[in-house]
Amino acid sequence: MMRLAIWLHEAGQKVVVFVPQNHRMIPGLDEKGVPYILFRIRFKKFPFCEAFLLSQLIAKQGIGTLLTSLSYEIRLLTMVKLFAKNLKVIYFQQMQLGVPKKDFFHTIFYRNLDVWISPLEYLKQQVLANTRIANHQIKVIPLCIDSSLFLDIKAKKSELRKAWNLPSNEIIIGTIGRFDFHKDQITLIEAVGILKSKSISIQVLFVGEETFADKRQYANQLKERIVALEMQDQFHFRPYTSKIEEAHAVLDVFVMSTQKETFGMVTIEAMCSGTPVIGANSGGTAELLEYGKNGILFEPNSPKDLADKILLFLQNQNKYELLADQSKNNMCTKYDKAIEIKEIIDLIE
Repeated sequence: MMRLAIWLHEAGQKVVVFVPQNHRMIPGLDEKGVPYILFRIRFKKFPFCEAFLLSQLIAKQGIGTLLTSLSYEIRLLTMVKLFAKNLKVIYFQQMQLGVPKKDFFHTIFYRNLDVWISPLEYLKQQVLANTRIANHQIKVIPLCIDSSLFLDIKAKKSELRKAWNLPSNEIIIGTIGRFDFHKDQITLIEAVGILKSKSISIQVLFVGEETFADKRQYANQLKERIVALEMQDQFHFRPYTSKIEEAHAVLDVFVMSTQKETFGMVTIEAMCSGTPVIGANSGGTAELLEYGKNGILFEPNSPKDLADKILLFLQNQNKYELLADQSKNNMCTKYDKAIEIKEIIDLIE
């Protein structure tokens, strides 16, 4: 949402971000000169006081549209409409809606939204099936990237592997994202273990950080499993980087192992980089890969099937690299930030 605010600001739109004090978005907003207002929300079932205070700030700023991506803010923002005249509220969906929410209160709050944005068609259908929102309230607008960062990045593959201290001439598969149980990186580790038992050795890159306050200590579990399988020399861990295009540039194959990925920005980035993708056949990943046309799908949470699909890539490397290269320009056009900016501005106008 910070990125969208910056893009709209750069496109000449009047943008104000309401943000809690000391929030991690603030340095990024300061850097780009995006105005923001410090506003703390205490979430309650019926936050009338917060809604009234927010409506007063909105009136002073002359704001006509509120946009949020947090589902628990829908209740607050629809209540703001009680105090603010002619205010429009847009919700940009970021997570799947996997359980029915057709009860009285959800129906009231959801139907008071002016627009519900889903980034993919399957998410729209999921919302229609699990809520009482009307079809005309939902619009599909994809989450997009700055494709210019990724289009030609593969040309720097050799020098970036050297800078990242990675093997220069070996196949490197990898995944990018926080270490989290739901991201299911353990499936990739087990798949590589299966390949090792068949005397097939590949290098693996993990780029990301531990999930904040992770009681499972999932990152440690991953490293312990790698040691148990005696594969330390095959795995490389690197911290998250703001230059995420470099992480994609060093890979030969990108693996999206998350069992229920809502959308997967990193999958878009990989495809825009021209990197072949092997993804779990579920959620947004399946739709982004056009159900196998733009990449290879494997059964979620199945190390054996993932190992089979990695082997399929290794046996047909030229074929899948050509497929990835052919779809690169199309993906960069379809998911470029210009599309999202235009769709949002048109919607607001």
